Amino acid sequence: MRHIALAVLILFALAGPVTAETTKGGYAACVSEDLFNQVISAITKEDERGFQYLMNNGCVMLQSGLSLSVLDRTWTGTAKIRVYLGNDAMIVWTNTENIVP
Repeated sequence: MRHIALAVLILFALAGPVTAETTKGGYAACVSEDLFNQVISAITKEDERGFQYLMNNGCVMLQSGLSLSVLDRTWTGTAKIRVYLGNDAMIVWTNTENIVP
């Protein structure tokens, strides 16, 4: 048991300080990567009807200052994040530009 505790302490020491990242705000976020790709397509094509549909069905515009943890980043500029809302959290996909270190 002492070995496990020591290993955990070493991992935290090697990981470095934890940073408190937040949302920049004004960017769409969706509950799935597929929906996020659809909302980006709607924005790019200036498809207002499609955009509004997605905003009511799995996507939102995140406000600024929400605490988050980055779970994954893609080479295309998409990030999978966990956004903390009080004692709750939700996983969404958003632009990497929406992440403030």
